[in-house]
Amino acid sequence: MSMGFEEILDDCIERILVKGETIDGCLMAYPGQAKELEPLLRIALASAKASQIEPRSEFKAEARYRFLSALSAKGRGREKRRSLGLRRWVVASIAVLVFLLAGGGTVAASSGAMPGDPLYSVKLATEQVRLFLATSDVARARLHAQFADTRVAEIVIMAGRGNSEAVEMLTERLTNHLEQIVNLVGGEEGAEIDVLVALLEGNAQRNQAALELALEEVPPQAIPALQHAMEMSRTGYERAIQAIEGHGGGNR
Repeated sequence: MSMGFEEILDDCIERILVKGETIDGCLMAYPGQAKELEPLLRIALASAKASQIEPRSEFKAEARYRFLSALSAKGRGREKRRSLGLRRWVVASIAVLVFLLAGGGTVAASSGAMPGDPLYSVKLATEQVRLFLATSDVARARLHAQFADTRVAEIVIMAGRGNSEAVEMLTERLTNHLEQIVNLVGGEEGAEIDVLVALLEGNAQRNQAALELALEEVPPQAIPALQHAMEMSRTGYERAIQAIEGHGGGNR
């Protein structure tokens, strides 16, 4: 008898958080579900590590009870539609695991984390879960726009610290967010797309100004990386806006 997705997730959570196995090990054990499993497992593991809390003895029973309750509430009578809606509830249930392990403050505290901080992995994993939970491609595109904004703020801070390596890594992430926007909403049109284009235009102008201002204050060793970030931000926003407008969006 094959295991359902909820049973696979439950098994991986127990193997990783209780038995100490690796995420890669679980993904190899369930290759067909690896894409959906990975962000869920990473946020659970990152939260556990950041909080330095050992799983309580009642953790597995409590988590599984809440997990299955959430699934039952949405899945009853909808077996034929479990692929999308049910799996979103599976993702939502991971929040229960995070709060059980780390308390409500861990995810909130991670919002200000920078590369190299213990909570930065929680921050990134939380973004991935938010993307997974988004109900439409436009909603996911707006999240990528928000995360691109966050990456620029992080670039400014890390450049100010003289950390060129972190600036390069964040520039790559920024570029990816902008590319994902095009992948998600290229070919769509309507009021929501017009709003998204206006949002991107405002973000592009504000972020370029912030990067230019930062260039005047950063240590010399960070200048080349910051200049590269400025160029990638400028061209990335331009490509995203032009690609969306060229497919029918942005008719304001």
